[in-house]
Amino acid sequence: MDVRHFGQRPAGGIPCPVFLRSRKDRAPGEGPNGQGGRAEAGGRRPQGLVEAKARADAEKRAADRAAEEAKKESEKLARWEEDGRKIQEATDKFTTEADSSAKTAAELEVKLSTLRAAKEKLNREAFEFAKQVEMGKISRRSAEIEIQRTVEMIARRAAESTLSRMPAIATPPPSS
Repeated sequence: MDVRHFGQRPAGGIPCPVFLRSRKDRAPGEGPNGQGGRAEAGGRRPQGLVEAKARADAEKRAADRAAEEAKKESEKLARWEEDGRKIQEATDKFTTEADSSAKTAAELEVKLSTLRAAKEKLNREAFEFAKQVEMGKISRRSAEIEIQRTVEMIARRAAESTLSRMPAIATPPPSS
């Protein structure tokens, strides 16, 4: 097993991923991958300036992120309020329709009960008229039967009566 330390080149001259350029190709003071390595004292940036710039950049990103979140939140709130308004409008519309339908249903119920009462009254009147017609028919049949009985009784009495028989006519004796 070949043990190498970090930063050593492998045998055979194949570049290590850490060092893309060989030391020979780099300029003096340049680090791996073209980055500044050990810089001269005049080329160094002050530590406070770098930190201030990083802090300002972080604050800017945080402010942008906060502004974006606030924008998203306001859009979400606007959508929520719009949806709430639409739901309220639909609720009001359907409540109005339900009230109108309930009023119409109540009116129709009253009309229906009035019509049912009128129908019941007409049915009772029709029943009474049919009853009177049947009573008239029964009375007429009873009267006809009574007339027939009376006629038969009179005819029987007449047949039994002596007045209804013809008197015997005396015939004169034959003359000679």
